[in-house]
Amino acid sequence: MIRFSLLLLMLLVPGRAFAFESWEHKRLGDLAYHVAWNIYCDKNPSAPECRHRVNRGIDIAEDDESLRQFYDPLRDHENFTVQGERDPKREIHEITYGDVVMCVDYFLSPDKLIAGREHNLISDGPKLKPGAAQARPEARLFPSRRVQLDISYRDRCNDDMLNLEGARSGHVNHTHFQAELLVAQRHNHILALSMRSMENNLFSALVMNAVSDHFLHDGFAPGHITTWRSRLTDLAANAYHDKVNRMGWPATADKETFRSLLTITDEQGRKHDLTHLIARQLSEKVNGAREHYLQSSFFLPVPSKDCFRKCRSQAEFDPAVSHMGLLQKIIEQIENNKVSRLHVFLRGDGDLWSADHDEQRFLMLLFEVRSILDVLESKGANEQAMTYHMVDSFRHSSWQWQFTEEVKRADSYIERRLGALNWPPSVLRAHVGALDYEMYQENDKPNGVESTVRTLDYASLDQIFGISLGADNMNFGDAQTRYVTNLETMVWGRAKAGKLANYGVVVGVQPYKSRDFGGIAVGGRLVTVLPEIETSISVPLRYIRVKAINGESSWHPTIGLRIDAGFTSFLTFYLQVTRDVAAQRDGQIRIGPSIGAGIQLAAPRCRIPLIKKSCQN
Repeated sequence: MIRFSLLLLMLLVPGRAFAFESWEHKRLGDLAYHVAWNIYCDKNPSAPECRHRVNRGIDIAEDDESLRQFYDPLRDHENFTVQGERDPKREIHEITYGDVVMCVDYFLSPDKLIAGREHNLISDGPKLKPGAAQARPEARLFPSRRVQLDISYRDRCNDDMLNLEGARSGHVNHTHFQAELLVAQRHNHILALSMRSMENNLFSALVMNAVSDHFLHDGFAPGHITTWRSRLTDLAANAYHDKVNRMGWPATADKETFRSLLTITDEQGRKHDLTHLIARQLSEKVNGAREHYLQSSFFLPVPSKDCFRKCRSQAEFDPAVSHMGLLQKIIEQIENNKVSRLHVFLRGDGDLWSADHDEQRFLMLLFEVRSILDVLESKGANEQAMTYHMVDSFRHSSWQWQFTEEVKRADSYIERRLGALNWPPSVLRAHVGALDYEMYQENDKPNGVESTVRTLDYASLDQIFGISLGADNMNFGDAQTRYVTNLETMVWGRAKAGKLANYGVVVGVQPYKSRDFGGIAVGGRLVTVLPEIETSISVPLRYIRVKAINGESSWHPTIGLRIDAGFTSFLTFYLQVTRDVAAQRDGQIRIGPSIGAGIQLAAPRCRIPLIKKSCQN
């Protein structure tokens, strides 16, 4: 039984939940960076930063102005490798915009990404020569050159089991959901514009904007827009996030807002349609790197063997030109006077480069190119007069979650697919750039009374299963230890906004092995969840079959108090005290206290390796 339980524990080990896979963040970020720079320099050829669009290898000079920009793998075909890992010696020179977009998921906060190793903050002051006066060098908190960004890519931006900070950040991730997501995108985008226009620090502005673009990507994953992360544990949030991302979500964009957003002004003050410029960039096959970034499958040149495996599992390569019809469709919708809104269907997690998501992918590319151009177009207009020119395309982003007595479903899709989520009457509205989410929800009570309490029904999540291994130590009669395996699942629960307002019921079976024989118990737990600290307190009720020394067996009830705690609710350690029952050597069955401890691993069904393939869109 112990071996079987350990096998189940290994099979239940869950992956972390991101809006998109790491390679999707990196790939889209690198592509958008390349396209944005090409468009900007084409329309602003005399801009000083465009004279330094040169990427060289490890022999690059420390004071080279090109270090004030990210390495662009799509420009440097000679150093680009489809399969293979980057040379560690070249890594700091070849860090890309997409690397930073991706790495946000692996840091507890973006501030840690900027600061690097806290004991080695950035300092680009003059190096002292022997015998020189001991002047204090200038210290800078934000990098101004590529070599000053110490993110320790190989150690900190991967799924390695020893990357403890990365593992924790993948679970303590409230900033990546709902209103906090939009705030993070706006905050870092505004900081990027300030770095560019007020401090004339182009590289720092690009770094901060790459952080902002990570959250911009997440804004296109419906599971991140809708998951009530602040009131759900990591486990429950993943179960809801996965279901909504898999199910998908309809979103719209106002055509006029979209049109005004996607324009660029050249040096002569003329405005150009950004959509057509991006289409032209994507249609030009300059080198092999460009083509690989556009194909539906891709071997990423990043130092993650896990990523190689995932990328190889994608569909076969498709010609880049096959996607142009989808982009042309978007252009036609914008130019069609009969259409007032653009419609798109969004999903997340691993499918962004599949053929079914071409439209979503190109919309995300359009928004990210516009985000990067905001930085490039923002400049200090007159530093002496302290006047600055900022271009901010995301200033109208907003968030509203309104609970109301009367909410009408928007269309048959929402009624058919989302009405089963059992929320109270409410409407969730989110505006990201030009993208609009509008989520109508209802919870019809049997008596016809609609609740206005902010409540989430756990029945709307993917089914959650758990397995625990533990031991109960009897503190009465003949001292003995019972080794217990507990297999359980959640059957009911609610999440509310108030304190101590999250609760649920789990049921299961408990095979066990004691000193002289084994047995089984059935039972359940009434659980109170504390999502802020990934902790739960429960009352375990159990009906256990106890076998006496004479061979006779009987069933007895037990009751206890249990606490589970961990940095993630996927994996918790528990302690419990129980009014227990056990057979004695003299043949009697006695009742008394026991102290138990163990480890529990839980996961939504669609994250369990043996059955997750059954979860289809």
